[in-house]
Amino acid sequence: MEHEGRSPPHRSAAARVLEHPVQRSAKRHSGASTGERLTRFFELASDLLCVVSLDGRFVEVSRSWTPVLGWSQQQLLATPYLDYVHPDDVEATRATATALLAGEDIDGFVNRYRHRDGGHRWLRWNAVACVEEGLIYAVVRDVTEERRRQLLGDQLEQVTGVGTWELDLTSGVFHASALTRRLHGVDHLEQIDARSGRRFYPPEVYGEVIDAYRRLTSEGTGFDLEVPFLAADGTSRWVRTIARAQLREGRVVRAYGTFQDVTAAREERDHLRHFQQLVELSEEGILEIGRGEVVVYANQRLAAMVGRPVGEIIGRSILELIHPDDLLAAADWRLRLQAEGGAEVRGELRLRRADGAPRWVQVAGRLVADASGRPDWVVAVVTDIAELKDQQAALLAAERSARDSEERLQRVLTATQDGWWDHNLRTGERSVSARWYELHGLDATSESVTGEAWDDRLHPDDRAELERLVRDLATRRLRTFTCAARARHAEGHLFPVVVRGLIEYDVDGHPARISGATTDVSAEHRAEQAQEQFVSTVSHELRTPLTSIGGVLEMLDAGLAGALPARASELLAVARRNTVRLRRLIDDLLDIEQLSTGASRLELVAQPLSDLATHTVADHQPLATTHGVTLQVGESEPSPVTIDATRIEQVLGNLLANAAKFAPPGSTVEVRVTRQATNVRCEVIDEGEGVPEHFTAQLFQRFAQADPSDPRSRGGTGLGLAISREIVERHGGCMTYERRDERSVFAFELPVADHGG
Repeated sequence: MEHEGRSPPHRSAAARVLEHPVQRSAKRHSGASTGERLTRFFELASDLLCVVSLDGRFVEVSRSWTPVLGWSQQQLLATPYLDYVHPDDVEATRATATALLAGEDIDGFVNRYRHRDGGHRWLRWNAVACVEEGLIYAVVRDVTEERRRQLLGDQLEQVTGVGTWELDLTSGVFHASALTRRLHGVDHLEQIDARSGRRFYPPEVYGEVIDAYRRLTSEGTGFDLEVPFLAADGTSRWVRTIARAQLREGRVVRAYGTFQDVTAAREERDHLRHFQQLVELSEEGILEIGRGEVVVYANQRLAAMVGRPVGEIIGRSILELIHPDDLLAAADWRLRLQAEGGAEVRGELRLRRADGAPRWVQVAGRLVADASGRPDWVVAVVTDIAELKDQQAALLAAERSARDSEERLQRVLTATQDGWWDHNLRTGERSVSARWYELHGLDATSESVTGEAWDDRLHPDDRAELERLVRDLATRRLRTFTCAARARHAEGHLFPVVVRGLIEYDVDGHPARISGATTDVSAEHRAEQAQEQFVSTVSHELRTPLTSIGGVLEMLDAGLAGALPARASELLAVARRNTVRLRRLIDDLLDIEQLSTGASRLELVAQPLSDLATHTVADHQPLATTHGVTLQVGESEPSPVTIDATRIEQVLGNLLANAAKFAPPGSTVEVRVTRQATNVRCEVIDEGEGVPEHFTAQLFQRFAQADPSDPRSRGGTGLGLAISREIVERHGGCMTYERRDERSVFAFELPVADHGG
């Protein structure tokens, strides 16, 4: 719909924002190509350009918005702009829009916009409104890094106690930091001039200070002054102010400096010689340097810094204690001492320890004159800043590492098909990936994940089980967990998932954050169900004819069909052995099916696992003897567990049979039963070659055999470990394998029996 006063609808808003209002006049003189050039400029500009309608939507945004916020142009145009604004900034943004409509131009308004990654970016807006067109035109700049640097500067100022100030001589703008204003006792501070100088500096130093500022701004001569100071509230103190100038083509264009309260430091220096015994207890190194650069006094702290006894320091040239690479810095510091004529001079350099290692220190010194006024000696306070330097280096390295880790994580999260999530337990804040939304059939652009919405994504029974698992892990300070569950799709149906998580704890040991990923295992679940159905059907269908075949073979072997030739008897024996093996396979298949479906009932009784281990080892010793292996029970913990003794004996027997089969002849297989927090752990340890590393992930799967060609693998069904795992998990435990001290360790853990129940 066309409106009077607006540009024709076929022209882009990009052309209109750059034409309004001066450029529109240029169009009348430069032809139709101006609009095309303006549109091209709109798309190529590094700043964020946009046109906003009065109903709160973007009409057009430049391409530069996408790298800054992560949202595509289409996403930005499809959503009211207030949906992207940080909640704390919404009211100020509305007020600014109202001011625009009232005819005000907005210059420098700052708010925060939500990034697609869940964070926020600081944006600075310059905007005008054209009410007759019903549009707002804006040029926006990302000032996130500027804000972060400003915050870091404020924090460093608080840590160091050094305020700052800056004067732009081109614009006449003067800026003083919060600490500098606080030291002056004012909320607003104009630049230092003759009038303001009288306000803060006593008459005896006023001329010196004002003269120094004049030379700074006119000639570019820096200064370092330590003078008495009177704040606006009447507080008297000593301050140190250091200033430097920036010149351009021989003219001063900028002056800047620091402002620091040095009252305490000055008092310390004034009383230094009167309290030498207390100085020995100081954390600072104290030096007195006499004529010829010879050390005439050093306290124990300084001796510790250089790794020498005090006796070796006194009488030695100070230059011998300074690292060779910093001798020039030391000479510069000495020249500044002479130039300042008694004022404090600070610097940083490295001392050389007795072993040759460098030691970073900060030196604050002052040149002291004798009775005749001649420079006689230097007193210096030396602060060990080696740890600070290490921390600064570590901070830089950590920042680089964090950036690298974040980039790697983003690449991994983009590549994976899992839906990752994060829950801050302190703030209640939750964040999820776009893939998580996709798995659950949700719209990431229009739905947020609240606590209630999160809970609705899991079946109630599975949610309760997951919460119980996390509480149990938190009690034992464990970090990782994996849980199978049923998730609810937006369309209402349930689908199987695996939830993997990591619990982070605070310094008091309380859970502070849970992060993890949700994996859709629908395909795997369907395949497993099909396999189980196939195995079950085949097993049941084979059992009856196999029983009949076995009976016939037994009758033939018993001679009921008459005497058989010798060769036929040999073949009959082979048939009977393979029939027994096939029957064992079918029995194992039916056994694991009953365990996995829950059809097999457990007869649970509380009893010591150590007693069961002793009996099982004794029962399997004859089998081990045939392999030349000895079984023995080692450490034995008597804590009771609630178990089906027959089933757990089946598990331990399977592990002992495997160990005896694969252990070298003449070796010993050891069984250990130990207490592990709220579990009892049973380990079967043998000296065999172990499981190939590439096979460990398949170890407890059905029909798994690392090397079927190995003669020791023959005769097995490949179901023993899978059945064992099902039995242990039915008991609420877990099975593991590890290689420890050149030995194989198969283990299972079971919960300790609850005596209260």
